[in-house]
This record gives sequence, structure tokens and C-alpha cells, in this order.
Amino acid sequence: MAGVTIKDIAKRSNLSHTTVSRVLNKRADTFISDATRTKILDLAREMGYQPNGYARALVTGRTDMIALALDAVIHPLAGFVMNYLMIEVEKLGYDLIVTKVAQDASGQNIAVTRWPVDGTIFFNSTPMDSQADTGARSNAVVSMGSGRMNKFDHVEVDLYSGAVEAMEHLVEIGCKRIAFMTMAQLEYEADERRSAYESVITAAGLPSEHIVQPDSFIPRQQSVDAYATCVDYLREHGCPDGIFARNDHMALGAYRALREAGYRIPEDVALIGCDGIDEIKYLDSPLTTIEQPLTEMCEIALKFLHQRIQDPSLPVQTAELKTHLVKRKSTAR
Repeated sequence: MAGVTIKDIAKRSNLSHTTVSRVLNKRADTFISDATRTKILDLAREMGYQPNGYARALVTGRTDMIALALDAVIHPLAGFVMNYLMIEVEKLGYDLIVTKVAQDASGQNIAVTRWPVDGTIFFNSTPMDSQADTGARSNAVVSMGSGRMNKFDHVEVDLYSGAVEAMEHLVEIGCKRIAFMTMAQLEYEADERRSAYESVITAAGLPSEHIVQPDSFIPRQQSVDAYATCVDYLREHGCPDGIFARNDHMALGAYRALREAGYRIPEDVALIGCDGIDEIKYLDSPLTTIEQPLTEMCEIALKFLHQRIQDPSLPVQTAELKTHLVKRKSTAR
């Protein structure tokens, strides 16, 4: 039935307009029994009731919308996160909007959206204090991915320990000249993977060696740049017998450059990436990689956000997840 209103449901159920309104607007009133709630919700579905989002927002102060803030949606990991949350938020009664991360006048990261949301999940970017002033009705913010936060709820993925495991694997299989492949900007910033590389290299008494490519945060371009950088590096410096690439896209570019130069993987050079994208499984020598627990990360982040929306007074919620080194042919010596 088109145009069904709360008044229509109240009349059909022989309940007050106030009771029906509070149930349909998700008010957690203890004086409304579960049986009454079920009756109203079942009747609303039967009659084809469609809530007016604008009116509900005015009444409840909530929009039932969650924002996912991303640097870019072209990365396979971001695509997985977006698709997973799109399905899961619906089960909790929310809609998902995807927005970009930008910087305010002071250089702090904020989620840019013109519509007020009940909460925001940041993926692999760091929300700053100014996020509280972006017009959201709720200051419910969760960050997930690498990097620890203190002010906001966060789900941290421990890439450092995964990178240590990857580097120790290269040492264990006999690599003596191990290079770390990264971008220029990250040579001057805190980076868990680089820190792990330096720690293991130092402990093993091996020389530190970096293959540095131009800055780009577009995955396809990272592969292109890694290929070109690796071609030049091999010509000028020869070939390391182990390469730890900061991510799988860099590893893909390096893989092509190595094979074109006639090097065998893993006999001449062992190669490891990071992230666990699907493409690396289908090479002649499938790549060893550090796989991130994306599903678990999303589940916990969404749980934290929902709980924060329901109770803003909760103490900061935190979780730390471990990565997993998936060993494949590219390091099988």
C-alpha cells in the first residue's frame, strides 16, 4: 500500500500514535514490550510502510546513515571493505555512504560529506580532532587499519609483526642481500614495514638497501612505477637475492622487471609483498605476502561504531589484529 503513515498503522493496530512512532523510530523505551514492538514492525512490513528519512532525522536526531571515509576506492582492499560494510550495515538498520578523506585548513584529516551521519569509519587514514566539527550529528568515529589512535575507537592491524615475520623468512631461506621497496615520501615518515625491515636487517648483520620509487597512491601507478624503478635499479646495482616490497602492487611491478631481466623467482631472488590482493596468486611463481584480516577488522569496527552511536559515553574501544604471512612459490627455496 502506497503512502502508509504512522497514523494508519496506529489505527490498524489499535495502539497510540506515540507508541507506533517510538517503535518505528527505534526508540529504546522499556515500557514498550517486545510483543508490541514485534506486532508494530510486522504490521508495518505488511502494510508497506516506508519511513520518511527527513522526518525521522528531525524527531530522533539520527539519520541512520554511516559514512565510510576512504583515501581512494580504487585499491582492492578498499573495494572489499566498501562491499562488506554495504551489506553488514543494512543488518543493523543503517545505510552506507562512501566519502573521501580530505584535509582541513590545519592539515588534519576529515571525512567530507554534505549529509549529517550518525558515525564515520575511517579506513587506513587517521581522523583528527577536527572531525568532531564536520556537521555530523554524532561524534561516533572509528578508525581501522594500520596505525594506533588514542582519542577515537580503533581497530589496529599490526603490520609491524607481520613485516618482521616476512623479513625473518627471507633471512631463514638464506637471503644475504635483501632490499626494501618503498616510495620516496615514506622514506621520511614513520612506516611499520620499513621499521620492521631495518630491525631484522640490523639483527641479522646484513646491509640495508632501499629501492625507492616515485610517490603515488594509485595502485596501478604503483605497479608501473615499481617496474620502471626496478629496471633502472637492476641495471645500476645488480640484483638483490631478496626483495620485500611495501605492498603487493609494488611487488607485481618488481616481478615483471625481474623476469624480463632474466632472473628466476625464487631461485635467484625471493620476493615478498604485503596486503594479500588476489592478482598475486596467479603468477607463474605466486607471491608470498602478508595477508590482512579484513573481514574481522570490518566486523569489529562496525560493532564498535554501533555501540558508540548507542552509548556515546563508552570508554575508548580498541582491538589489535594480527596479520598472517602466506608463503607461496616466490620464496620456496
